Amino acid sequence: MTIQLPPEIEQYVAEKVTQGEYASASEFVTECVVRQRMEDGFDIAQLRQLVAEADDDVVHGRLSPFDPQATVAAAFAQLDAERDQGE
Repeated sequence: MTIQLPPEIEQYVAEKVTQGEYASASEFVTECVVRQRMEDGFDIAQLRQLVAEADDDVVHGRLSPFDPQATVAAAFAQLDAERDQGE
């Protein structure tokens, strides 16, 4: 597949690759598509249900310590796994 990007977008992608954030323009675009697919799958009703369940857990004392670093690491691991499946 070949795509054409506006010059300012092409420059932005090239900067990301040059800065070492991505190995190639293809890798950058692939990650963008993966993120868009995740966003497209966002369901507000599902989010409301999860919030309601969390509220119920708080009310009933079902809590555990929160480790933001572990949470972020798990999220990135999931993104990596989804990206690997798409390749």
